[in-house]
Parts: sequence; C-alpha cells; structure tokens
Amino acid sequence: MRKIPAITIGLASTAPPVARAQQPNLDAIVEAYDSSYGLMTLAVRGGHFLVPAPPDVIGHRHRLRVFAGDVSLARVPSQASTILNDLPARILSTTKRREHEIVVVLGLGTEGAGERLLARVTRRSWDQLDLAEGMLVHAQVKGVALVQRPRHDALSCSSVIARRK
Repeated sequence: MRKIPAITIGLASTAPPVARAQQPNLDAIVEAYDSSYGLMTLAVRGGHFLVPAPPDVIGHRHRLRVFAGDVSLARVPSQASTILNDLPARILSTTKRREHEIVVVLGLGTEGAGERLLARVTRRSWDQLDLAEGMLVHAQVKGVALVQRPRHDALSCSSVIARRK
C-alpha cells in the first residue's frame, strides 16, 4: 500500500511548473444539468464542458481548472471515447519544456478566440501528428476541476467577526 501514494506523489511532481501553476482558470456559466448522469453543462468562451457535479442553478457562475497533463490533442474529433469533453481549438503557440516535451497554448473554438487551455505533449506525438502553430485541433479534456470561490456573503462575514470576538 505504501507504493501507491509514493507513485502518485512522484507523478504529480513531474509536471513542469508552467503546466501546473500557470494553468488559467476558466470562467463558466451553468447552462444545463442532466440528472440521469449527474453531469452539469458549463459554457465557456469558445466551448462547453460536461462536469460531474451536483445540480446547480442555471446561470450560476463557476471557475474551472484544466491541467495541461489532462489535455490531449487530436487532428479529428473522437468517434467513440469515454472522454466527455472534446473541444475544437486552435494552436496559438508552443513552448519547448525539457528536451522531449512541448507545452501548447490553445484557444478554444474554431477561430481560437475563446478561453485559453494548455496541453502538455511529447515531441514524438507533436511530430507524429504533424502539428503546427495555427492548426485547428481537438482538445480532449480528461479532467476538469470546479474551483471553489471564496464566500463573501453576510453569513460567512458575520461568522468570521463572531470568531474574532
């Protein structure tokens, strides 16, 4: 049992800082909820994400985080996959990380004018797919995190004041 946490920690620490710390949060709005599958549809500039989550009010705002290691790139949309989020995106720029790794900046939507995502790919994958800046690709997003927003309502403020007294 001790090996599993060590492996998990080791994998988490190998992601380059640009892929971990500089991943932007995405502003999203709840558009729908599918109670049959427990999936919320969240709209962002340039696309939509399906996220497993409890029901929420249509129009409620959320922040999403997608880590670069959770994004793969494809030249065509996936036909049959367990990945729920396959979004058209344009390759805006790249940064070589280490000798055989590339961090790709993507703009969501066919024109690339939507929210920005990062993808971390190997140089081998980049070369085999013959990827290039400006190219339209499909960002296949394996994982999406709902980011907790700090509460600024009267209840949370009054409970902080009460604790200080």
